[in-house]
Amino acid sequence: MTYIKVFNDTVDLEVFGFSTAVLSSEYNFLDIGGKSRFIDDAIAEAKRQGAGLLRHGHNPEDLDGTRLLREKGFYHVDTKIDYSMENSTFQKYRLKQKHERLRMGTPDDIPRLEEIAGDDTYPQSRFIDVVYERSTANRWYSRWIRESVLHGYMADICFVFEEEGNALAFATGTSQDKTTEIVLVGVDKRQRGRGLGQAVSEAVLIWGAQEKNDEKALVTQQGDNVKAHRLYQSLGFRMTGAKAWYHLNLRSG
Repeated sequence: MTYIKVFNDTVDLEVFGFSTAVLSSEYNFLDIGGKSRFIDDAIAEAKRQGAGLLRHGHNPEDLDGTRLLREKGFYHVDTKIDYSMENSTFQKYRLKQKHERLRMGTPDDIPRLEEIAGDDTYPQSRFIDVVYERSTANRWYSRWIRESVLHGYMADICFVFEEEGNALAFATGTSQDKTTEIVLVGVDKRQRGRGLGQAVSEAVLIWGAQEKNDEKALVTQQGDNVKAHRLYQSLGFRMTGAKAWYHLNLRSG
């Protein structure tokens, strides 16, 4: 049986300073007794492989499972809401035009985009945790931006909204299996409320529909980001599920 997946690649080690692990999906198909034994074995395996943190994206409807996670020492850090846009709605982006002030991100944009993705842009991120310093989350998002702009590694595309030569917002996206995903969106805190988040999000959808010939779209959002939920619902997304993320600190003893 596979208990965990360990993330010990260069990104995790450089950003966090240690590898992390996530519970295997096999956990979800066990009864409560089986889950208890599974967690114990997963913790032992994660420690054996040197992971500093064990994570699990939990179904919030599984109340017995929630109780069990807490009994085992896990704590809640974030709830993610999954959205999907089906083909019938996605088709409208085949005819839509991007905002005239949108362009592709370039290496020269990276410092400015890192600034936009600063301290208060993602306050409910699961990377903000007692295991990490606050600067760790900033390093994670900085790495995401750099890899997306320079190499297309963590995302395939990065769009930037520019005004008078200054980047004010960005969005990264991916295309895989005929599906476009909006991955990371950031708006300068002084420019929020102007519709820039909508503009850069639509740019990703237009790219996926017109350039990648995708058939549907996905986005995942932090549970209590009400403004973002309203935005994605207005674009045509519909909620399809939720995951409550729980962490277990393996470095505390």
